[in-house]
Amino acid sequence: MVEFFKHLGFQATVYQEKLLRDKSQFILARWSRQSGKSLAMAVAVLFNALSRRGFRAAIVAPSKRQSLKMVDKISRLLSRLGRDVLEGPPRKGRLAFRNGSVIEALPNNPDTVRGETLNVVVLDEFAYIEHDKELYDAIIFALSTTNGSFYGTSTPGSTDTLFYRMATNDEQFADFSRHHVSYKDALKPNGPIDPEFLEKIRRQYQTDPGRWKREMEADFADDEDAYLPLQLIESCVTEGPETFTKDDVISGRLARIGKFFVGSDLAPKIDLSAVAVAEKIGRDVYLVHETAFPPGTAFSVVTGYLNLLNQRLKTVSRIYIDQTGVGEFFVQDAYKSGLKNAQGIFLSLSKKQEIMDYFKRKMQDGHLHFPRDPELMNEMSAERFQLSKTGQLQFSHVSGTHDDRLWAFALAVYASRLDTPTYHPVAAVNTHPSPRNLMPQLPRSLWKI
Repeated sequence: MVEFFKHLGFQATVYQEKLLRDKSQFILARWSRQSGKSLAMAVAVLFNALSRRGFRAAIVAPSKRQSLKMVDKISRLLSRLGRDVLEGPPRKGRLAFRNGSVIEALPNNPDTVRGETLNVVVLDEFAYIEHDKELYDAIIFALSTTNGSFYGTSTPGSTDTLFYRMATNDEQFADFSRHHVSYKDALKPNGPIDPEFLEKIRRQYQTDPGRWKREMEADFADDEDAYLPLQLIESCVTEGPETFTKDDVISGRLARIGKFFVGSDLAPKIDLSAVAVAEKIGRDVYLVHETAFPPGTAFSVVTGYLNLLNQRLKTVSRIYIDQTGVGEFFVQDAYKSGLKNAQGIFLSLSKKQEIMDYFKRKMQDGHLHFPRDPELMNEMSAERFQLSKTGQLQFSHVSGTHDDRLWAFALAVYASRLDTPTYHPVAAVNTHPSPRNLMPQLPRSLWKI
């Protein structure tokens, strides 16, 4: 396999070669960002597909999009072979070879995986997989008839994950061969990480040591001073209703009906202005849109965008706008521009605590959901708190980071706590209204006192 790596035009690092030569059935790769993990796995899977007839490999990741990226990486390696090895043109997420082998991206769905018969499964970004135990159980079934192999690869995340237990529990997971690679192992000339670029990352992460430890040292980190623990954040990541982008809003492609709530965090100068849209379905609240505007963006631009959202979604119940740094004039101006459902929120210490407490409680109760968005999740994990002398919580974010998206999202969620009043015409239920019989003939559920 190492020779095949060279044949494709790559020079394996010491740690890549160690992984490629590992014949263990269960392999766990805990590697830092940008250390060459994806390339090593792509080559390993491709080598097996070419050298073993009828070989079947599945790539699974936190989202189907991430699984497709790995298959696409393997597909791009084919041009280096100098010959055609596929049975027909490559399909998105599936490579079928002339020798009967297949490499396919599968969704993060235990039921789908359980129905497959596989020789190898690569579980990419394993530490960030939703329902990881259920998925791993399904993978074991899929590998059982072929006595197949399992690769779990990731940077570390929460300690409340199966990936963490596999990396640390020597008794339960004694069959696993573990590979740990930190940024120190991957620095040039021994790896692909450029020292100069590394220093830029180090400066950005210097006030967030937990993130540096997880992503660059590839080690697990505690987040005791974070208001929203990483474990809690990860538990809320899900594939909910379809999200939409800023381009969808501006171009007019967006036209949806639902129960929507909007939050907007405004920044006068150096920070970002952010807008978030939450959709409420029953008791559950889903983040369906979030966007940020560059520092210095005129407030009129944000107002215009909020008006566009109102027009496209048609059923925006409420818009909460942070007026702390801009005063009431912005909200008044927004109202005059047509945002009749807008309300200004002054973020005092007590109001911030009320909003963030509600936000966290929705997360803990399992009723708040959002897609995997690294920027937003980093803002959430970087939010810090301390107790003031008056007993109130004071919120802050790690120096060099932002929390604008977080507060826009929190405002949208806070706006959703109140159901929109429904108007019930009397004439529709009472054909003979009179002052004496008006209320009794209404269903009790509609009585308004």
